[in-house]
Amino acid sequence: LEKKREEFRSKYLGSEIKVGNETHFVNFSYLKKKFPQVLSNGCKYYRDDYINSYKIGESNFNFDDKPEFAYYEDQFKAYMGEENYKKLRPYLIMSSYYVCKGKRYPITFYTMIDYKVKSYGLFGDEGRGFSFSSISRKSAGGGSFHYFINGKFVKSDEKYTGQSY
Repeated sequence: LEKKREEFRSKYLGSEIKVGNETHFVNFSYLKKKFPQVLSNGCKYYRDDYINSYKIGESNFNFDDKPEFAYYEDQFKAYMGEENYKKLRPYLIMSSYYVCKGKRYPITFYTMIDYKVKSYGLFGDEGRGFSFSSISRKSAGGGSFHYFINGKFVKSDEKYTGQSY
């Protein structure tokens, strides 16, 4: 459904289309009517609008705010191993979820492990001044998919190719 929605959006957004005897201007309201974000079980799903609210691993993250997802974090820790989890401090980011009977259920998470790189040289600009070192963040590569099946993460043979799910 998301693929059809995206194809329609990229093709017709901002233009007028004729449906029968009526002409419609395609905007986001029209997209929501034509392609409602509803699963086959009748529950509404959401993508990307919750991403920044749920990042495990950040020092300022208060996990008590999202207790319904503690179970998934625990399963992720068990899959990685407690020692690796503490050493790598990954972000576990929920990119889509659905709501059914007032409760949220995750559909997809993605993980990110980053590290700092310190470079030496002459850095700076007019606003902040100059320094002899610069710290940047890099993301560790990857590309594997893992599915949560029967309460456990299972690695898939699929590889990430750049498209979002």
